[in-house]
Amino acid sequence: MARKSKKQELIERIKSIINEWGSFSVGEVEADCSPCVNSMGRLVALAEHFNAENVGIEVYEPTSFSSDSQESYTMTYEELEVEVLEEILILAEEYEAISYKTEKRCKD
Repeated sequence: MARKSKKQELIERIKSIINEWGSFSVGEVEADCSPCVNSMGRLVALAEHFNAENVGIEVYEPTSFSSDSQESYTMTYEELEVEVLEEILILAEEYEAISYKTEKRCKD
């Protein structure tokens, strides 16, 4: 049996958290920043929404006075770099911890 790559392991862990606790966004974990997927001149693409199938990407112009996204699109986890997946896993684990604490509080 072939050994899984680090990328495959990260994707499986992220998806298992989402399958157990549901989709989430960076706002729900109160992240300091979103994982950067790409930067293109004055534009930056940030991973901000996560579900079991794909990642929602929002494109911003940081020099703009508006905090509104210029564009949005989705990418599969397989399309992302390992470093981005590692950042997403940190966010997913934070979401898992928040969800677990909330569930525990509701049961008590």
